[in-house]
Amino acid sequence: MREPSALVPLGGRVLDWETDYRALVGLLSSVFAAYTNHFPGRQPVLDFEYKKVQPGRLLIKQVRELPAAQDAIIPAFLLNEPTSCCVLQAEDSSVFANHRLKSLWALRTKSFSLHSTNLSECFYTDASLEYVDDASVKRLSGSLASFPNASHSVVTSSWSTVQVIDRWTLGTGGGLRTYSLATVLPQASSECPFVAPRDLRRTLTVSYTTPVPYLGYNWSTGGTTQETVRLFPYRQFVPLTNSQPLTISAASATGNRPVDFKLSFHAPLPGSVYTVPTVRADSIPPLAETEITGLIDEPLTLRSHYSQTAAQGHHGFIQYYVFEPRLDPDVTPEQLQKLKAADVRLLFLSRPLDDNPPTLGILGQAGTFRPW
Repeated sequence: MREPSALVPLGGRVLDWETDYRALVGLLSSVFAAYTNHFPGRQPVLDFEYKKVQPGRLLIKQVRELPAAQDAIIPAFLLNEPTSCCVLQAEDSSVFANHRLKSLWALRTKSFSLHSTNLSECFYTDASLEYVDDASVKRLSGSLASFPNASHSVVTSSWSTVQVIDRWTLGTGGGLRTYSLATVLPQASSECPFVAPRDLRRTLTVSYTTPVPYLGYNWSTGGTTQETVRLFPYRQFVPLTNSQPLTISAASATGNRPVDFKLSFHAPLPGSVYTVPTVRADSIPPLAETEITGLIDEPLTLRSHYSQTAAQGHHGFIQYYVFEPRLDPDVTPEQLQKLKAADVRLLFLSRPLDDNPPTLGILGQAGTFRPW
């Protein structure tokens, strides 16, 4: 009914309006009813062929059932594309987890279908990992399967989410740590099956043989044996331009002089939501530079990626910062000696985004926290 017949003159019609159309609809309805009575319980889509053999006489010549349209469910296909990741400074994890698990990743994968039958082996063919090990920054490279005590597993959650988990260990004895890189795979769908490594959600969990110091809610102290962070893709860190440093002044609760912090940030990671350091957001971009005055008798300037860390509190109502000068090559041996004499190994700064004042805590050389 959409296109004219090629067997009649241009502008002509096979059927007469509206008598023939009503007659044809009646015939089609009768055939459909007879078909569904013959095959009960089905909701068919029928294709008809009709013919007008002479004026006033219509015939249904053929009828056939068309296959039901179905969307093909296709497993995603992972494309090998070099991907770099860093720790996202968001609400997902604590500032201490962000700091201790701070790392830079360069990953390559196989190009293959993410069908369940193809997941029995690690698909990260090459990895370069830069990470913090106590007071130093170390590097590890190779396929994840070649890392110390490597193992691989596949976990399917109760809501059908599939994760591949690659594990390895670093350290020995009381310093042994088990690393678990969990990669969430996209579910099979009828949409475009191709996925790039940067689109995969990854988390890194580290389990400690010996508990590490932790400062909890209301300054409760203790230790934890496991921490988790989210890894997020990035290309490079680019300092923010035309942006004033964020200045925070923390008064002392024990009679010490106040300590002032001047923080400069890198540009937000692509895909994260962030505006400026003074407002709520879902994450805080990496720090480019921190100047600390009042802690010792001279200013400290931190520029290393590993010496300055941030995290977002619940719904962005508070921000947390950790500074560890010994991880920064710009801090001189003389400054480190002064910090050791003052029993300062690490600084913990909390900054509420309301009328409450910032607070500053110190982690001493023995691994215990105290207020400044």
